[in-house]
Amino acid sequence: MSRDRLDELLDDLRRRGGRVTSARRLVLAQLADDPKAHISAEELAERLQGDHPELHLATVYRTLRTLSDLGLVQHVHLGHGPAVYHLAEHHHGHVQCSECGRVFGLDHGVVDRLRNDLLIAHGFEIDDLHFALTGRCEACRSAKQDR
Repeated sequence: MSRDRLDELLDDLRRRGGRVTSARRLVLAQLADDPKAHISAEELAERLQGDHPELHLATVYRTLRTLSDLGLVQHVHLGHGPAVYHLAEHHHGHVQCSECGRVFGLDHGVVDRLRNDLLIAHGFEIDDLHFALTGRCEACRSAKQDR
């Protein structure tokens, strides 16, 4: 990740009323390194503790909660596992294969159609999709048909 990209994220943090702390800097840098990744707090802490052993898991959780409250980070619940996190600028819905566990991001059009359909059919307005729809991916469906 470029230094300019991290500076943009930190400027955005300040604009939203947040302070720049070392933990927030580290978490944002890690999430920006792979903007399409979906990572749990535990995995994030493990990665960061390699170079920063003083960074506790509780600090990572608090940091993620704060960044989420400020709208910089989004979380999603995948099945029965822990929530996973990614930068909110890559806001999207999620689907997860119930066989292989792979996670796919849904583009805005799909999410917008779902949001609109639910509003029209049920008068129900959904907020951000903090969960993943489950099913089977194309590869798993094909593998099952080949058997």
